[in-house]
Amino acid sequence: EWHELFKSDAVATRHDVSVMLVSRVTDQVLAVQGAIVDSLWLGTIGILGSELILLSLLWGPMRRLQEVIHALPLLAERSFAQLRDSLPRLSAGAPPRDEIDATIHAIGLVSERIEALDESNRAVELALRGSETSLQLAQSMARVVGWSGYPLSGDLKFAEGARRISPVLVHVTTWPELLALVHPEDRVTVLKSWRSGRPGSVMDVEFRLLFDETEIDIHAIARFDAIGPTRKLRASGMMQDVSE
Repeated sequence: EWHELFKSDAVATRHDVSVMLVSRVTDQVLAVQGAIVDSLWLGTIGILGSELILLSLLWGPMRRLQEVIHALPLLAERSFAQLRDSLPRLSAGAPPRDEIDATIHAIGLVSERIEALDESNRAVELALRGSETSLQLAQSMARVVGWSGYPLSGDLKFAEGARRISPVLVHVTTWPELLALVHPEDRVTVLKSWRSGRPGSVMDVEFRLLFDETEIDIHAIARFDAIGPTRKLRASGMMQDVSE
């Protein structure tokens, strides 16, 4: 049996005595307690049921979002076809159902545009390689070589193909070394053209190079520019063997 116990100070006749009231719990009180317990169980079952329903509703979008996250590294690897195959499928012509569909569509579109740009770049690169090959062939036939130098420091560099004019030029890395190969009668003219260069001006001079008593007539042309943060003066242009 259930009983309720109360302490009643109101009817106490002495301070050192406490009066306790004991009564048997009625069926009505037990019914209320049972109803409370049933309500708690129903509430718990309802919460669990709603959580399960929510999880079932979110399972599809979460799975699609996970597939998108797993496919994204393929974009950085530029595996565009594999990326599009790994993305969740969208209904053709149907509007996006949610933000995930919009994201999938955007990723696919971006991958297609990057892929198209890469293909264009490859085509341009192949065309440039073809043009470079043709240019090298033309330079070889015309015995022309590119060169660049810095008047203030005296550094000088010939591009690939200097051997077409003379193997000696391959080892020339400074302006004094080149000037030492210039015919004595032409050195003043060459030195004046080199030292009078200013940003935007053009050097156009003809001179002779001496290699073991063999003379080669050279036509050199270059443009002077100020480059870099320090505005360093640089000359760049072409030299051609015009002996023939």
